[in-house]
Amino acid sequence: MLLRVRLSRRSVRSTLPVLTLLLLLAAAAPRPARAQAGAEAAAAAKQAADWAEKRQGGQASTPSPKTIAQPRGQTAPAAAAVPARPPRKPSGKPARLAGLIVERAGGAAVADVILSLTSTEPEFAVETLLARTDSAGRYGFPTVEPGRWSLDVVRDRLPRAYAAGPARLVSVAPRDSLVLPPLLLDRTACVRGRVVWADGYVFSDGAVQVTPRDTATAAAPGRLDGVGDYEICSAPAGPAMVWLMLRDGRRLGLPARLDPGRPASVDFRPEPLADMQGTLLHLEARTVDGQPVGKAQVVAVGRKLPVGGEPMTVFAREAVSDPGGVTDLRLPYGVYEILVMNPREGQYGRLEQFVIARGAPPEVTHVVTLRDTSTPEQRAQWRRLLLERADRFQKGWSL
Repeated sequence: MLLRVRLSRRSVRSTLPVLTLLLLLAAAAPRPARAQAGAEAAAAAKQAADWAEKRQGGQASTPSPKTIAQPRGQTAPAAAAVPARPPRKPSGKPARLAGLIVERAGGAAVADVILSLTSTEPEFAVETLLARTDSAGRYGFPTVEPGRWSLDVVRDRLPRAYAAGPARLVSVAPRDSLVLPPLLLDRTACVRGRVVWADGYVFSDGAVQVTPRDTATAAAPGRLDGVGDYEICSAPAGPAMVWLMLRDGRRLGLPARLDPGRPASVDFRPEPLADMQGTLLHLEARTVDGQPVGKAQVVAVGRKLPVGGEPMTVFAREAVSDPGGVTDLRLPYGVYEILVMNPREGQYGRLEQFVIARGAPPEVTHVVTLRDTSTPEQRAQWRRLLLERADRFQKGWSL
């Protein structure tokens, strides 16, 4: 079959590599495939000729878009976009805000700290005002619209030598002139250490956190460097607890005294889960008539205060029972609260002040009877509150 195509010089140059490749494939293919390849080459040549003629005629080489009409009686789905909140209109009665930033210890002024004042009115778009402290630690916002605002330190611009507390909520009245109580910054200190399993293996990865005794001061996070070492230099000076978070649900805490210019050293030697001092709890979830509840949701939270040189322990773990209603939890010594829920029918059961102490057998079986009913919202709230209790244990530690 003889194929004749009329092409311009430019189109020949642009399509020659494609045609050559297709013809080579056609020649190398078996006879049935060769016929198919020849047809594809002919179609490609025809398309190239059509494109060349359109270029010569000044037409676009790409197809024009088509508009598809919506059928009668149907409405096109609206985009699920969140409507933008309108900006707040000027009241004509702005207020003024001023304050001071000083060190908590000694009261020395802190210069060159950037502060942000962010509006919190839910019906208006968010506004943010910025200010910087002068050499005397003073800052000011000369024009602030009435309403509720959040005052905070811009933390990523804060010098490394300082740590800031939580944001402060401010309510501003029309034409007010407010002088706020001083914002206190803590001097930071460093803590470093090494983590090795009790059986000698290096703890390669994990999260570390420094929690100050002052609960108004934010915790300082950190991580191990891959070979068992860590260093955190953003923690405020003073009494603190250094926490190591393990993937099995344990959080181990050791106390430290942090002083600027004198790095503290806190090392951990956690026991592997299989060798951990505690008890293997076989928790059986059953209905009132004794039927096992498979795939029941289990949340366990507990803590143990330090004894001697042992670390403080906070434990938080979630699990799902097997088809026979049994959940195996390896728990360290401590006092626990355990919540068991049936996500399908809503029954639930709770254990409070469940103690696992020294002298307990290595394995314990306990039956939890699920009663009453609950909604998914209630179960989600109970779970959240119980897990938040572990965070409160970690933050509100006492020795």
